[in-house]
Amino acid sequence: MKYLMDANALIQAADRYYREPEFPGYWVWIRLLAKNGTLASVQAVRAELTSPRVSALADTLPAGTFRAEDSAVELELSHVSLWVDEHQAFTQRAKDRFRRGADCHLIAAAKAYGSTIVTYERPEPKSMSSVKIPDVCRAFNVECIYPEDMLRREGARFVLDDAVHDALTANASCLS
Repeated sequence: MKYLMDANALIQAADRYYREPEFPGYWVWIRLLAKNGTLASVQAVRAELTSPRVSALADTLPAGTFRAEDSAVELELSHVSLWVDEHQAFTQRAKDRFRRGADCHLIAAAKAYGSTIVTYERPEPKSMSSVKIPDVCRAFNVECIYPEDMLRREGARFVLDDAVHDALTANASCLS
């Protein structure tokens, strides 16, 4: 798998940026990427997708999109956890929250499989109160990008269907 999606990339897409009723093409594209093995995530991320809208969308993704951990991921998970534990800058609360959440598992899977993480998280290298995906990824040489970067890299194009295009063109010509 080329890309591993963070929970926030799916949640914010479903709730804010690419709501399915208005942007069905985005979700068809996500499903196709998951079906051909280009995009996946981990079971710990699926567990975080609890709102009805997001959970329903996650249920439409192909079986196997949310991967179980194998021995390679478990090995990397121990390395990621140790790295976080050894950083004195993080509060104990931040370390505990990171280990309990999906981020640790996501980074371990990306490291194990050579995947790129897709997230809306921003780096905060001086943060003490939270451990951010991009900061840990940097330490492990795991690429971490924003969803828009994935769209661009994969050449995604979402265009108006002919009926909408024709209606907008007709309305625009009436105004001139």
